[in-house]
Amino acid sequence: MSEEAMKHQYITDDLKRKASFKKREAIIMKKISELSILCGVEAGAIIYSGPSDPQPEVWPDHEGVQQVIERCRGGPVSERALNKEATIQKRIKKGKELLMRRRKENRTEEISQLMIRCMLGKATPSPADWHDMKMVVEQTLKKINS
Repeated sequence: MSEEAMKHQYITDDLKRKASFKKREAIIMKKISELSILCGVEAGAIIYSGPSDPQPEVWPDHEGVQQVIERCRGGPVSERALNKEATIQKRIKKGKELLMRRRKENRTEEISQLMIRCMLGKATPSPADWHDMKMVVEQTLKKINS
């Protein structure tokens, strides 16, 4: 185990871990404040400590964090978001096409099974089924002829 890993290990004692968390949380908030003031940058922080404390700590405040997030969304991030949106739209389109193809394949299989049950006298097709049966028969004949 490396020296760095030896220095940073999970604190098993609940009280010590919570005390360490609070101390380090305060240090992080102070550093973010200093970064913002000394470098003249907009900064914000959200630290969520888990289910034991459902309210996250924020710096400078909820409105300030929201402003930083909104400002980030308006810059280069929004271009990446648009590219991601276009990629997602393409995936959705491909997914819909695949879904339609699978539905058609499933319907063809259902009709084929229905035709077999009809020939055995175990089923009676509905008017919509007759139309689909005709299409399946025509497609099958085209495959046979080609």
